[in-house]
Amino acid sequence: MRELTGSLVKLNQQLQSFRDRIKEVGLTGPVLVSVNGRLDRELSDLREIEENLKVEVEGAFSVDIPKGAKIASPLWAFYWSQSESEAQLESKSKKIHIRVGAGSEFSLVQYFAGEPSDSGQRSKNSLKPSHYSFETQVDQGARLQVVQILEPPTGVKQLVQSQGEVARDGYLEEFVLSKGLGGSQVESSVDLNGENSEAQLNSLCVGENDQTFDQYSLVRHHSPQTRSGQVSKGVLGGQSQASFNGKIYIALDAQMVESFQMNKNLLLSRNARVHSKPELEVHADNVKANHGSATGQLSAEQLFYLTSRGIEPGTARHLLIDGFTKELVERMSDVGLRQWVYSQLNRDLL
Repeated sequence: MRELTGSLVKLNQQLQSFRDRIKEVGLTGPVLVSVNGRLDRELSDLREIEENLKVEVEGAFSVDIPKGAKIASPLWAFYWSQSESEAQLESKSKKIHIRVGAGSEFSLVQYFAGEPSDSGQRSKNSLKPSHYSFETQVDQGARLQVVQILEPPTGVKQLVQSQGEVARDGYLEEFVLSKGLGGSQVESSVDLNGENSEAQLNSLCVGENDQTFDQYSLVRHHSPQTRSGQVSKGVLGGQSQASFNGKIYIALDAQMVESFQMNKNLLLSRNARVHSKPELEVHADNVKANHGSATGQLSAEQLFYLTSRGIEPGTARHLLIDGFTKELVERMSDVGLRQWVYSQLNRDLL
C-alpha cells in the first residue's frame, strides 16, 4: 500500500472523478494512468488491452493495435503531473507511441491534469511546463479517433505535441478541448502519405480568467485524392488569450486534394484577445483548398430576440455560446464520445 501523501490524495480524487464522468454517459473501457510520464499499473485497469500495451524501461509505454482488430471500447488515458519537488522523472518530455494496424479501429481519450505549481503564479512567463509527446501511425485502411482534454492547474502550462502518419485509405480524427486554470499549448501535425487518406483536426479552447491557449496545426498532403479539415474555435472571457497558427501544405504530386481550415472565436469580454494566422501552401494545380478566420462577440440582436420572448439574459447568453461550441462537437464521428465531450464542456459553460 502506498502512503497517502497530499499529492496522492489529489490524484486519487481527480482520477475517481474522471472514472465517474465516464460512467455518467454509460461508457466503459480500460483506464490507463500515467504519473509523471510513467505507467502506474496499480492505479490502472488494463485487462481489456494488456496484450496491446508495451511498457519500456523507465515506465514509458506504447500502444500497438494489431491488423484487423476492432477495439469496441475506447482506451481512457489519465495523465497526471506532480509538482517538480515530488516528481521522480528526470525528463520533462513523456513520449508515447501509438500504432493502429491495417484495417483496425481504435479510439483513445486522453485527459491531462495535475497539481498546481508551488508558486501558484499564472503569468505567461512563470508557468511550470508539463510536456507530453505522441507519435501515431495509422496503417492502411485503419481508423484512429483521439480525444484530448487539457485541464492544467494554476501555475502550470501543458504542452502536448502529436505527430501522425496516415497510410492509404486510413482515417485520423482528433478533437482537443483546452480549459483549466493554467495555460496550454497544443501542436498537431499530420502527414497524409497514401491515396484516399483523411485527417480531421478539431479544437476548442474555453477561458474566463487569464489563461493562455496556443494552438498549432499542420496537415501535409503528400499523395493525391487525400482530404483534410481543420476547425479551431475559442470562447474567451476575462483576460484570457488564444492564438491559432494553422497550415495546409499540398505537394506538387498531390492532385485532387480537398482541404479546408477555419478558425472562429467568440470574445465574451473587452480584455480577451485572439491572434489568428491560417495559411495555405499549395504546389498542385487541381485541388480544392480554402481557409478563413472570424472573431466577434455575442450578437446583440440574437440576445434581444431571446430575451424578448421571456428567456432570462443569462440563459440566453448560454444558449448562444452552446450553439457556437456544439457545432464543433457535432463534427465528432463517434456518438458516445461526442456525448461525453459535450457533458464535459457543459460543466464549464453552465
